[in-house]
Amino acid sequence: MHGILFFTLRDYITENDNALSNWDLHTYAELCEHNFYQCLERYESLVVPTLENIQSLMLAVCNLLYQLVLGFQLVWTYVAAGHAMCQTLGYHRASHLKNDNFETAEVKRHSFWTLYMLDKNLSLCLGRKSNFQDDDIDVEFYKVSPNVRFRAWDEIAHASIRFARVQGEVYDRLYSIGASKASSEQRLLAVEELTQRMVDLRNELVAIDASGAEYGEHLDSMVHAADFIAYTVLTTIYRAQTSTGTGTEISSKCFETARLGLQAHLKCFESFQSSSMLEQMDYVTWILLYPTFTPFVVIFTHAIATMSTEDLKLLQETTGTLDQAKHVSEGALRLYTVCKAFTDAAEVLINSRQTLTGMQQHDDGSLVFPAVTDPHPPMSAQDFVWPTWPVPAHGLDAGNMDMSMFLGNWLGANRPVMDMLNLDGTDQELGM
Repeated sequence: MHGILFFTLRDYITENDNALSNWDLHTYAELCEHNFYQCLERYESLVVPTLENIQSLMLAVCNLLYQLVLGFQLVWTYVAAGHAMCQTLGYHRASHLKNDNFETAEVKRHSFWTLYMLDKNLSLCLGRKSNFQDDDIDVEFYKVSPNVRFRAWDEIAHASIRFARVQGEVYDRLYSIGASKASSEQRLLAVEELTQRMVDLRNELVAIDASGAEYGEHLDSMVHAADFIAYTVLTTIYRAQTSTGTGTEISSKCFETARLGLQAHLKCFESFQSSSMLEQMDYVTWILLYPTFTPFVVIFTHAIATMSTEDLKLLQETTGTLDQAKHVSEGALRLYTVCKAFTDAAEVLINSRQTLTGMQQHDDGSLVFPAVTDPHPPMSAQDFVWPTWPVPAHGLDAGNMDMSMFLGNWLGANRPVMDMLNLDGTDQELGM
């Protein structure tokens, strides 16, 4: 109850609706949110398998993703708890729902597939194996509504489920420990298959007709973001290391896809500038923060590796849009702050014309960075002083470890982008 009330009041506040203007909505919203998370801390809420507890965990996950205050680790905990409840109740099996009436079964399917989508995306973001195993699931999707007001929403939800399934396979086939043991031929085949499925999903999304749908403009704007979403996942697919060499290779196809991704974001962002606050929140949360910002990392790498002023301009333009959206949520502010630091660092390096040694650039534009043989643990982005990087820090400077070797370490081993950008929020504490 407290969770539903919080989301309802939040929407009234966000939309500046005057229907409840006589009430102090901010105070009541904060109270509902506080009570909601207090309830979630109870043993019964996290362990006892009920439909209501699963729905509460779903609301908690959505709210944390909007804020990104406490990081993805707590989100993962809630999703894992929800998955355990779904397994116990048998929501993943069609046979367990056949005795329910249609309405009850549909509610359970909605809950199951929503958690499934959240889990698969977080799996790729955090570099963890998904809780939901596809070979153990036979429950059907919920039905597409025959009502034109809701049909398009169900269609985009079904496409999103299939999109999440591809994300899960991207991790399993390209980024997991098992994938690292596969042959180059197997990984290249996985790249080709996943790429084609991602392109097909993109085409499916843009073909959805939002005319006549409830909140059709909002749905239409989300459909227009399909290109950025597709390019983001394709960049993640192409970033995966498919060779068995000791260095880290970033292909020209990966760079080009990342560039198209940021350009798609710039184009898409224009339509959201005049949107309502709620639509802006959805775009920042579910389009920018949630699918990971892989293209930005790849273009940053290409910019400082090749001293490209064109790439620097693209980074600056992208950071400019994040600056305009940083007021939407604390998660948006954090993304802007990190990306601004990276952009400033790229500008310093490019203006200094400091060349990288050890890096190889092939005729097709791909870059190969040397492997790190230093026995010390890998350095992460937060080990440097931003934005004046590379100032000597922790014993690392141009004299004892060249920049190309650092990039090979930073991008190698198929590290999750949330880790590379320090956006996993592990340093945040629960303060409710």
